[in-house]
Amino acid sequence: MATKLTEEVLFTLNHKAFDKFCESAEFYIETKKVAEDYKKEKEALSNRLELFKKERQDLQEQHIKKVTEMEAFKDNPTEYVYSKIEADDIASKVTAIDFIISEMENDFLELKMKFFPLFQTAITEDRSEVYTAFETYNKAVEKVANEMLEAVKEAQTQARRDLPADVQASFNDVVHDSRLPEINWGKYRGGHWTRFFPEVATLKISK
Repeated sequence: MATKLTEEVLFTLNHKAFDKFCESAEFYIETKKVAEDYKKEKEALSNRLELFKKERQDLQEQHIKKVTEMEAFKDNPTEYVYSKIEADDIASKVTAIDFIISEMENDFLELKMKFFPLFQTAITEDRSEVYTAFETYNKAVEKVANEMLEAVKEAQTQARRDLPADVQASFNDVVHDSRLPEINWGKYRGGHWTRFFPEVATLKISK
């Protein structure tokens, strides 16, 4: 019986070196910097927007109060007119704030337009650093893969040497004769078991 290969024999990873690399490495530094700046400016803009929304809500409540007062003062011209003037002034302020809030939606869009190229530049630089950091790892994977494929070819060659031509001829003479009745294992004629050598990976990683 041939010696059976095991993964433990074929593949060994230096976990200590790899873990040390993972612990010390920091990736996407520039992208994180840009993201931090974006979050700060967006937060400042959001806080400003909330202030205007709160002011609008307060003014809206004041306007409702003044309109209610106007009903109470409808028989008092002086107070009625005074309340009407105040209500109109409040309504004017609400309209102005609505316009400001609408404009601030464009401010958010302009903020994104500002940071779009910054993110693009940062991620390009960071990806380049990640590729460089893993370049040694990628080369090691390619080297091992190529060595394994070459080793398998050598094993195939050895297997062919261990199966003499006369044995192959006798095997084929019996198994591949289509005149044999399809009984027992004849129905499997043409299956994988009729091949002398197992299929193996043929992928070749470029060096």
